[in-house]
Amino acid sequence: MAIIGESNFWQADEASGGLCGPCTEIHVDYSALNGKRDMTCARCMVNDNNPRVVELWNCVFITHRMVKGPNGQTVLQELPAMSVDTGLGLERLASVMQGTMTTYETDIFSRLISNIHSEALRITGSAVPSYTSDFVFEDELEEEFAKPRRTEPHPPPRKRTLWEQIILGPPPLFPKPKPERIINYDKLRRDIAYRIVADHSRALATAMRDGLVPGRQGVSLKLRHLIHRATRVAILTGLDSATRPELLKRIVLQIPPAAPFKAELKGPMARPSTPVHSIEQISEIIQQEVDHFIPRFDKMENAFLACMKEVDDKGILSGKQVFFCCTWKHGVVDDAEQLKGLQSGQYGEPLSWDMICAQARWYGLQSPIDPSLPPTPVEKKSFFSLSGLRDFLFQSPVTQDSHKYDVKRVKQEDQHSYEVPPLKANLLAAVEGKDSNLHAVEDFGQLRPIFSPQNGENKSQVGLIFDRTNFYNPCGGQASDVGVIRSAENQEVLFNVQSVEKLVKSNNTASNDGWIIHWVSPSGSFIDVKPLSSLILCPDSERRTNLMRNHTAQHLLNWAFAKELASNALDPTNQSSSFTVHHGSRVDPEKFTLCLTILQSPDKLESLVENVESRCRAAIAAKLPIISEELNLSKVTEKTFVQRFPWETYPEKVRTVCIGGDVETISEKITDSTGFYSAELCGGTHVQQTEDLVDIVIVGLRSRKQSVKEFIAISGESAVRARHYGSQQILCVSTEFDSIQETITKSADSFSDLITCAERLFTLQSVVDTILGGRPDVCLSHLDRGVITRYQERLSGLLGTVRVVARKASGVPDNVDPIMVGQLVQLIAESDSRGDDLSPIARPFNISNFTKFALSILHVGPKKPIVFYQKGLAVFYHPQSNEKAMKWAQISIKRLNLEGANLTTRVEGFNRSNLGDGADHFAVVRLFSTKDRRQRDWKPYFEQLVSAISQSS
Repeated sequence: MAIIGESNFWQADEASGGLCGPCTEIHVDYSALNGKRDMTCARCMVNDNNPRVVELWNCVFITHRMVKGPNGQTVLQELPAMSVDTGLGLERLASVMQGTMTTYETDIFSRLISNIHSEALRITGSAVPSYTSDFVFEDELEEEFAKPRRTEPHPPPRKRTLWEQIILGPPPLFPKPKPERIINYDKLRRDIAYRIVADHSRALATAMRDGLVPGRQGVSLKLRHLIHRATRVAILTGLDSATRPELLKRIVLQIPPAAPFKAELKGPMARPSTPVHSIEQISEIIQQEVDHFIPRFDKMENAFLACMKEVDDKGILSGKQVFFCCTWKHGVVDDAEQLKGLQSGQYGEPLSWDMICAQARWYGLQSPIDPSLPPTPVEKKSFFSLSGLRDFLFQSPVTQDSHKYDVKRVKQEDQHSYEVPPLKANLLAAVEGKDSNLHAVEDFGQLRPIFSPQNGENKSQVGLIFDRTNFYNPCGGQASDVGVIRSAENQEVLFNVQSVEKLVKSNNTASNDGWIIHWVSPSGSFIDVKPLSSLILCPDSERRTNLMRNHTAQHLLNWAFAKELASNALDPTNQSSSFTVHHGSRVDPEKFTLCLTILQSPDKLESLVENVESRCRAAIAAKLPIISEELNLSKVTEKTFVQRFPWETYPEKVRTVCIGGDVETISEKITDSTGFYSAELCGGTHVQQTEDLVDIVIVGLRSRKQSVKEFIAISGESAVRARHYGSQQILCVSTEFDSIQETITKSADSFSDLITCAERLFTLQSVVDTILGGRPDVCLSHLDRGVITRYQERLSGLLGTVRVVARKASGVPDNVDPIMVGQLVQLIAESDSRGDDLSPIARPFNISNFTKFALSILHVGPKKPIVFYQKGLAVFYHPQSNEKAMKWAQISIKRLNLEGANLTTRVEGFNRSNLGDGADHFAVVRLFSTKDRRQRDWKPYFEQLVSAISQSS
């Protein structure tokens, strides 16, 4: 069948290279294949999104590439070497060979769907209907429902109707009425859920065997979406439990490998020789994702339904819901504000774009089709806002940025640092504008009025483009350089470089050539200097040194994790995978991050972190060379030990960073298990010796109980300070803890000594909280944080022991806190010893339980008024009842002058349910900000409060 035009011409999008060419296809008529006599013209359904006629095979002759011409128009560029891109749907072929109407009726899917039904019966304990292979197509929906948005009186005839008339002749005068089908939407929904669970579980089992895991971005995020969608439809249709869903986990356990693992396949792009994760590990990862998803499930459904109700109230959504419609005619959430509201949480729970699309289809709406509608969380210069500048820069030479690797290693005291030599460069072009409204500045003299003080806050951002540069632009996760640009004549600073960005010459090739844009602000000397054509580029050497050190440390840490996890895999009781999947990293001057697939929960990783840090310190002590060399990609591909990302497209020349020698040296010694050898493709900047790293310390670990763990680490002197600081704090805390513990043992019969121990424990708790809260000038290592956290838990336990022992020593009733009683008795005694018989007591106090606090005061029965505060709460006690405390609090608050501080107060009574008439002795005063209505701490204003209560008592 010959079809001309777009149907026989295939093209990829720009991101995929713009490859294109003529194509030929094989389509299958499933109705005829299964012996059904349907006189509807099948050839008219080709490429018409009709489930009856489906494409089986496609063959594209790749002859050209679509590229942007100098004037922005799309042109066809003939390829120097043509190729063929062909493929056949394996599951569709199985459907054809087995004579089924859909792929879900083939032997593979039928067994899987049968297993889903069996597991659903076990999980729910109820009679779940089996799969019925129910589908509903657009034609049926069109016959059942009206078309509220269609305005023409008669729809235009379809192609297949015309072909029917040509082949079969005119229709009969009295056509036989078509039997009306009543659609059972509950059954349809359930069958859709069967198909989704079957399809998604197979995809998850296959992808995760190869090492992929759910995550927050890229392919990993798609796996997370598969888990969420399958779990959602299973719960909504009764195939899975709504409180403890585990259908997906059970089904994955029953799925065999889709393809064999071949040990003879080698290389960084090859599939692993064995499954990266066992099926049991995959099942556990999926269950972790499900457990994290379930608490949000009802909230997400309610949020979408609330949005639908709002649309329905506007008259946009038809009252009767339609499933799986393929046009906009039955209703759609098409308001950009509603989509933004769903994503931002305006309707309750924030929804991801994928979940919005899944819910829209489930409830009979067309999925939103404009991916530009979701709000961008971080406002920054868009890379694509610069693409229009390519036309202006196309004839200009690209920026030569190899000088960014030119550094000088210098010794400073007992350490080494690096200096970036200044580079003289010629200014080729300038860019001026705001956000996406950018344009080229052809006359450099126009820069002076742009930077003029008269522009004030309306100054545009300005980018300078040179013929060469020594500034590093963001790449491979490493942050860009900053620095200054000086005059070539008198060395005065003309510009401050705030960031650097690269505009790639073409997105359609693997080449990384392009123009480096230096985003600058002027200095005071800029206005009077001429000419601007030749300038001196001076990156900040201190910042570059920190970036180089952290980037190399990130490589070493990645190597150490891979080695340690591989050794752990030899232990059959260990749950860690022997294969680490690197999920990206970030290198900043102050710290760096590393994201890895590790199946263990964070609380079980301390020994792993300790061993990894030990490996890093050993490599640093070995003073190994770090060699960066540019090699041909073909040569690197032969070296299977060189790490690289399978999803990256690399140019012909690549930069290899090796720790322990060059590529050939590592190739000879890679089998040495005791050596330190690492090799990665990397375009970043690195130090030249491992000793320049000084130390590596992991200071943070982020994970939401999922398989991808993000490690935050530091290197250099900051790592040394962190290790020293942590040791000091642990020593101080442990010494005081042991002393208190010993004193408690000796003072079991002394109530006053026990109260003193309790106060020491409160003080130590405050110290521990401060340590864990962090300091701006020094970090606390992850290992030391774990030790301090355990002391925090032990302090709570020891405080409980003090309460038990003190209760026995004092004989106070069970509903009263003996520690509070002891503290109150001491406070009253101190006040009496000073002769303050009439003055009220005002003190900060540790109020952990309001009821026990109030009962403890009533148990002691003070004869004078008392005010205690903790953070934003002040508790007033008065020995007289009849709401004397409430009146006293109200009079005291009136004497406060907090208006200038934008603060206000609220006076409340105590809850009478637990105190009875004793509640009349108390009042609570809360301190709030008038701006955000959040509670504020009384501490800065307590002196004013004390003065006010003294005057009011």
